[in-house]
Amino acid sequence: MRIAVIGAGGVGGYFGGLLARAASGDTPALPGGRVGLLARGRHLEAIRRQGLHVESVHGDFTVRAVASDRGRELAAELGVTPAEGADLVLVAVKAYSLPDAMDEMEPLVGASTAILPLMNGVDHLDALGQRFGRDRVLGGLCHIESAIAAAGRIRQRSRRRDITFGELDGRETDRVRRIAATFAAAGIPHRVSDDIVRDMWMKLIFISAMGGMTAAAQRPLGEVLGNPAGRETYERMVREAIAVARAAGVRIPADAFEQVMETSLGMDPQMTSSLQRDLAAGRPVEIDALCGAVVRYGRRHGVDTPCQQAVMALVQLRAAGAA
Repeated sequence: MRIAVIGAGGVGGYFGGLLARAASGDTPALPGGRVGLLARGRHLEAIRRQGLHVESVHGDFTVRAVASDRGRELAAELGVTPAEGADLVLVAVKAYSLPDAMDEMEPLVGASTAILPLMNGVDHLDALGQRFGRDRVLGGLCHIESAIAAAGRIRQRSRRRDITFGELDGRETDRVRRIAATFAAAGIPHRVSDDIVRDMWMKLIFISAMGGMTAAAQRPLGEVLGNPAGRETYERMVREAIAVARAAGVRIPADAFEQVMETSLGMDPQMTSSLQRDLAAGRPVEIDALCGAVVRYGRRHGVDTPCQQAVMALVQLRAAGAA
């Protein structure tokens, strides 16, 4: 299988590194497999010079991987033509980087290419489908805490590091089975979902509240939930997002609120969100893909989302002030 990983940051670098390791060595777990990483800047230079180094609670490793900042060069390295494309394109970029990423994906997407995004939110399904054809797009999400620690170096710190994916219509197809077998060979914990759209919305319901509130407050999750006003706003954001999902026709579980709050309250009180960390560091934030998506879907389906909208506005104002 020829695999292109679009975005070699915390998520793409970790899972791409595992796939590249499985395709290399004298007795590869993925014989005949080729894996390429789309990266940029100093991170790309370091990967080319000394390989990709992964520090993980599940074991450290270094792998020599094909890497480029141009999709056309990556396609040539992987030995694919625009007509055939790669077998699998993993998309692991922030939402605001997707338009540029899709431009670089063009030479890598062919008639039989499966596109599997591991991104926050749900809007990217429509963007990828409009650009490359909805039949090529799978749904996916991951649970992992991982980030670039330094150029060419990924640090993965969570016990959980799994991928959930599936066809948008819930079928278990041959390509889903091939991808699952590839993940298994690479040692990537995974689950094939029979309703990936529901699963993606459940993550959005959680992360819009958790990411939005920790970013707006610039406080860890425990402090947000330990404050009565913070807890009430968090719960209202969860309920708003659930109402929006149901209005959009998503088959959200009857106990969705209880599930999300149980997850939230069970997390490390010192947990922060990538949205919060990006905002504090003055980096671009993807609040529009989180709270913004809930607000837009709410308007489309006639559901008011005042808390989601207020938190979105506050984070956007903070981000503009830090720019």
